[in-house]
Amino acid sequence: MLDVRRLRVLVAVADHGTFSAAADALHLTQPAVSHHVARLEAETGLALVQRSAHALSFTPAGTLLVERGRELLDRIAAVDAELGELRDRAAGEVRLAAFPTAFADLVPRALAALAADRPGVRVVARRTSSRAAGEALTARTADVAVAFGDAVASTPDVAWTTLLDDPMLAILPARHRLAGRDAIALRELADEPWVIGTATGPDAFIRRACVAAGFEPRAVRREDDLLVIQGIVAAGSAVTLLPTLGLAHRRPDVAVVPLRDGPRRAVSAGVRTAGAGAGARALVAALAGVAGALAAG
Repeated sequence: MLDVRRLRVLVAVADHGTFSAAADALHLTQPAVSHHVARLEAETGLALVQRSAHALSFTPAGTLLVERGRELLDRIAAVDAELGELRDRAAGEVRLAAFPTAFADLVPRALAALAADRPGVRVVARRTSSRAAGEALTARTADVAVAFGDAVASTPDVAWTTLLDDPMLAILPARHRLAGRDAIALRELADEPWVIGTATGPDAFIRRACVAAGFEPRAVRREDDLLVIQGIVAAGSAVTLLPTLGLAHRRPDVAVVPLRDGPRRAVSAGVRTAGAGAGARALVAALAGVAGALAAG
């Protein structure tokens, strides 16, 4: 019996023209692509691909298998989509996993837009780290994920939609010596006391940015709640960095100053390429619509 995963690889080789380009598209290594094609040739008992120093071509058997493989993959995707529709109608539920600051503004607005468009869909949302959100999508314990950084890795089974660019901003006491500046360098905060997150918050992200700027942040407080963090800064006890998404509820007694060399997060929404129901796809569309409005604003 033909292995569908290997058919997908063969079709990718045909679509992209070379083993290396197919490997890049599938997020595999070139030897892995070669292995899949070789195994497919062993399964069929026929040569499928002719290789030369300058070109790659398909044998008649390879051409036939690519054509039928495309048809089969399209049929499988259609069946998965239909099953997803049935799951939506049966359960009326979409499982969302997203990193914490996405819940400050982006996720609530998207859920409101989804409720207006599809009142029958119920979203079960949970806050987790960006990496855990991506892993939940791959493990099928989430239907939609909102993540950034290394967690956003497209595979044949998962597709990501870029939502917005989310720069980190310096959060300072209102009377801080740098509060009136149009922009500052992160290095200018090297001697300040810091409030940073715990292991479940932005601790590692902030630390990496500070170390890249040439210093280790001196943490005097650890806190994950965005409003509490702003309260600590407003009291003059510390400075910090917060993403733009985390400033939907900004206190008037803190100064927000852009960083010339600050870190940025490319935020994306992920959904499985096969089997995603209409509710999951509608949630991704709602997230993209809200993100567009936030970026424009």
